[in-house]
Amino acid sequence: MRPFITAAVEGYPDEAVVRRICDMAGFGIAVIHRKRGKDQLDKNLLGYNNAARFAPWFVLRDLDHDAVCAPELYDKLLPSPAPKMHFRIVVREVEAWILGDRTKCAQYFRISKSKFPLNPENLEDPKAELIRIVSRFGSYDMREEIVPIPGGTAKEGPAYASRIADFAQNHWSPLDASRVCDSLQRCLSSLQSIR
Repeated sequence: MRPFITAAVEGYPDEAVVRRICDMAGFGIAVIHRKRGKDQLDKNLLGYNNAARFAPWFVLRDLDHDAVCAPELYDKLLPSPAPKMHFRIVVREVEAWILGDRTKCAQYFRISKSKFPLNPENLEDPKAELIRIVSRFGSYDMREEIVPIPGGTAKEGPAYASRIADFAQNHWSPLDASRVCDSLQRCLSSLQSIR
C-alpha cells in the first residue's frame, strides 16, 4: 500500500512537479496546497512544519535570488524542521529541474536537444531561458502558448503554466533530470528518507 504525503507548493507548474516526483517515489498525495507564490508559502511554512510532527509533508519552494544558496535560505525559513517535514528548495526555480531532462524537453517542445542547457541550475533565470528557447526555435503554436505577447505586461504566454504542468506530469523524468540537477537529486534522496 502506498504511503500518503501532504504537499504545499508555490503554484500550478510546481504542483505537477511534486505530483510526478511523489508518484515516482511511490507516494500518494493526500492533499496538495497550491499557494499564490512564495510569499504565501513562506507565511504558512511554520504551520506546515507543525503538522509535520504527526504526518509526512513535502513543501517545495524556489530559491530564486532570495539567498546565496539553498542551505542559507533553508536555515532562514525553517531552522527547526519537524521529523516528517520534507522541505526542499529548487535551485533556482522549478524550470531548472524541467530543463534538466533535455531528452524529454527536446521531444515535447520539438526543438533540438542541443538547444537546451547542459547545466540548468547554473542559469540566473531558468524560466526566462526556457521561454527564450521556445521563442527562438519553437513552432508557431508553441510560441503562441509559451512566449509572452509582445508589448504586454505578462512574463509568460497565456498557456505557459498549463504547458509546463502537462510536461512535468506526463512526460518529464525526475530521475533523468536529477543527473544534472543536484538540488533535485537531494530532493529525491530526502523524500526516500521520510518513509
